[in-house]
Amino acid sequence: MIIGVTGPICSGTDEFCRIAEQTGFTYISCSRDILKPELEKRGIEISRKSLQDIGVELRRTEGMDALAKRVMGKMRHKGDYVVGNIRHPEEYSPLQQHGYSTLVMIDADPKTRFKRLLARGRDPDEPATYEQFLEWEKYDLGGRGEAGERNHQAVFDMADKIIYNNGTPESFNLQVRHFILEYQR
Repeated sequence: MIIGVTGPICSGTDEFCRIAEQTGFTYISCSRDILKPELEKRGIEISRKSLQDIGVELRRTEGMDALAKRVMGKMRHKGDYVVGNIRHPEEYSPLQQHGYSTLVMIDADPKTRFKRLLARGRDPDEPATYEQFLEWEKYDLGGRGEAGERNHQAVFDMADKIIYNNGTPESFNLQVRHFILEYQR
């Protein structure tokens, strides 16, 4: 079975995938396992912008499902997979055809997510103010009609389940584990 995972930045999508991995799923990340190696191969510094740019380029040159095809190439055995960082509907559709699947959106209040972004301090290009953060999010939602762009909003609209991550890490962990148990039945 395959669980596709999407959500806005700092909502907890990577944490969902790590928890699923602890329960026996094989974790494949569109960002970590597909885009970052492509940047490294080309000698390009890894940043949020370079990850976004390479994703757009691959979608333009190889088709909107380019990342999904690469993800499926990593599915070497039958089993349970969790696929993180789905940013466009065409990145999920092939996974649906591959086998029993569901799409989960992880969400959290924008102010909570902004605080998480500031706390992690991962990328110097990240916004420093809440207003900049909201503008950044508008770009991520996509839907402007640009070739190869991400379209988060369309993926969010496809979600079979939404899990809210506004509480403690422990409560989120319990929600995720409960969802996985229910899903596996």
